[in-house]
Amino acid sequence: EMCIRDRYQRRVHGDSNLNQVNELSTRKNRNTIFVIHSLPTYLNSRIAKVFISIFSPESLAFTNDDKKYSVIEFIESEQLKKNLLKGDFILTSTPSLMYEHVRQAIPARYDHLAVAIDQDNVIHISPPKVRIIQSNVLLMKKRSPLILRINTSEANKEAFLNELLKHLGEDYDYGRATTLIFSLLCDRTMFRNENSRKSEALEYLVDPGIICTDLIAFHLYKTCPEFVEDLKNHFSLLHFNRIHSFAPDDFYVTFNSNFS
Repeated sequence: EMCIRDRYQRRVHGDSNLNQVNELSTRKNRNTIFVIHSLPTYLNSRIAKVFISIFSPESLAFTNDDKKYSVIEFIESEQLKKNLLKGDFILTSTPSLMYEHVRQAIPARYDHLAVAIDQDNVIHISPPKVRIIQSNVLLMKKRSPLILRINTSEANKEAFLNELLKHLGEDYDYGRATTLIFSLLCDRTMFRNENSRKSEALEYLVDPGIICTDLIAFHLYKTCPEFVEDLKNHFSLLHFNRIHSFAPDDFYVTFNSNFS
């Protein structure tokens, strides 16, 4: 299957120059991402806070609560919370035009992932730091929440949560998050033919970076054999296979067979 971008570039540049054009485009975008990686954390944090406040005020970045909800929404979240157990995963879709455009462009259903430590609280890996927030905030109907429960032992869940909780208070990795978003947007184009072997891609789990998907996947990989097995069985379907970073949808689309 030939993507639209390839067909366009072949008409403009010809077959012989297509690889050169893709490499140049990739190099320019990597330079942009390198600048973001190089900025001090406090500066990245300020830039991100201003950007989100303007373009996505519904985002839960830089806040621990969500006061823009009705009594009905709160009651509905309380009902959903009754189904929440320790170690459950919550996938959400941020209700903002900016996030909606990004999800459509990828395409993806979800843009955030959190983990419950009990019915009332979740580990929230988001700007500016890893922290604990109330589960109701993520279970509001407007965020289209989906609860996933992995079929593994209580001991494995406990080990997973203990590892994740060690990161409380750590700074969010803005460079890694920017790289993930850019890579997802380009996943069907310039990265389309860069499928890697399992052994090569799994090496990227050694250094996860402080973003929700990669940090959660990293500790699941270390503590949950069921996750490792599903990762290997569904490897070709993952965004991780192509961009070496996890997308929220990877946890739903690929590992759904091992979730209840």
